Amino acid sequence: MLLSIPIRKIHIRMLSFLFFFVCLKNNINKLDLMDKTMKTMTLDYAIEIASLTEINHQTLYDEITSQKWSVHYFYDEKRYRNIVIDVVELPHSNAPEVHPTYKLFNRLNSIFQHLHLCIDNDGKLYSVVNKKEIQDKWEDIRKELLSEYEGIKQVKKMVEKLDYAYYACEGTLMQSLLHLIFLVRYREENCFNIKLPSVLNEGELIDIELESTVSERDRQYFCGKGYVHHQSSMKKAYDQQIKPLTQSEFDYGFAIDIEYVFNSEHRVQKIEACINEQSSDRFVHKKTVTFSLIPKE
Repeated sequence: MLLSIPIRKIHIRMLSFLFFFVCLKNNINKLDLMDKTMKTMTLDYAIEIASLTEINHQTLYDEITSQKWSVHYFYDEKRYRNIVIDVVELPHSNAPEVHPTYKLFNRLNSIFQHLHLCIDNDGKLYSVVNKKEIQDKWEDIRKELLSEYEGIKQVKKMVEKLDYAYYACEGTLMQSLLHLIFLVRYREENCFNIKLPSVLNEGELIDIELESTVSERDRQYFCGKGYVHHQSSMKKAYDQQIKPLTQSEFDYGFAIDIEYVFNSEHRVQKIEACINEQSSDRFVHKKTVTFSLIPKE
C-alpha cells in the first residue's frame, strides 16, 4: 500500500527523478547544439538570369547572365544559421552591347564577392558578419573611381548613391534579387513583405507581399503581388515616353513566383523564380532566375 511507504522515501524518489530529468534535458540541449554546430556543408550553385523586355509583344531587350556561387553553411554558438557565399565565377552576359559596362560592373560586384551572413531563428538577416571588409573594399574602389573619372558629375552622383548601398549593406542585400530569392525560404512567417527595385521604372522600389502557398517535404512555393507608391509620376513618364509607341493605357502590375526543389537529403536542388512586371499590357519585363545545384565530382 502507498501509505506504508515512508513519506521521506517518496520525497527522495521524486527528487531523484527530477534531478535525472533535468540532467537528461540539459544533455539533450547540449547534443542538439553540438549537432547543429557540426552540421557544416558546402554546396555549389550555377545561376542563370534570363531577362526579356517586350514592347507591343515584340522583343526590345533579351539577355542571359550567369554566375556561380559556392555556399558554406554552419551554426554558431547562438544556434543562428551562418551562410558564407563566395562568388566563384563573376556574372557574364550573352549580350555584346553590355560588355563595355561589365568592366565597371564586375569591379562593383567584387565588393560582395565574399559574404558572411548570419540568419536568426525567425529566418531574417541578423547581420553581415564581414561588413567592415565590404566597407573597406568599397572605400578602395570609391577612391579609384573618383580619381579615374575626376570632374565627371555623373560618376560623382553614382558614387554618392553607392555610398548608401555599401555602408548600409544589410538593406542592400535584402533588396538584391539573387540574395533575396536564395534566403527567403528561411522565413518563419507564412506571409511577409519584401522590397525589390523596379526594372521598368528606375529608382522606384516595389513593395511585395510574399506568401508561402505550399510547403512539402521535397518542394516549397512562394508567390507575391507588388505595388509602387509613386504611380502618378510613373504614369506621367509612361504617357510621355512609352504610350506614343504602344497606344496602351498605363496599368502597372508585378507578380513573382518562387519554387524550391529539395533532394533526398533535403538540400536545395533547384530554385526557380519567375517575375513579371508591366507598365501596360504592351510594355512588359519578364525575368526567370534559376539556381541549379552543381553535383560534386
